[in-house]
Amino acid sequence: MLSTKSLLRLLFEQAADFIAAFEGPEHVSTLANASYCRPVGERELIGKPLATAIREAAAQGFVAILDGVMTLRQPFVGRRMPMRLVRTPASRQSSASSTSSTSR
Repeated sequence: MLSTKSLLRLLFEQAADFIAAFEGPEHVSTLANASYCRPVGERELIGKPLATAIREAAAQGFVAILDGVMTLRQPFVGRRMPMRLVRTPASRQSSASSTSSTSR
């Protein structure tokens, strides 16, 4: 039988929506499920600040949204928010769209 922690981890990993968790003022990635990792390609995410791991996120305002959550201590929910991503070093672009919810 799975422990509660193991079950939550399994649900997190198998979720169809993008899920990631960040810590601190630099928004260091602590968790990212497969649905989140798939569109961003093969990048090191865990332990890296969002602006470093996914530079396009900062340029498109996602880091500013997280800054606002940290400063205002108000949750943010975004639905169908597109993000343009560079998936390979050869600069092949893709896009992703998801619902996001952040809270302090």
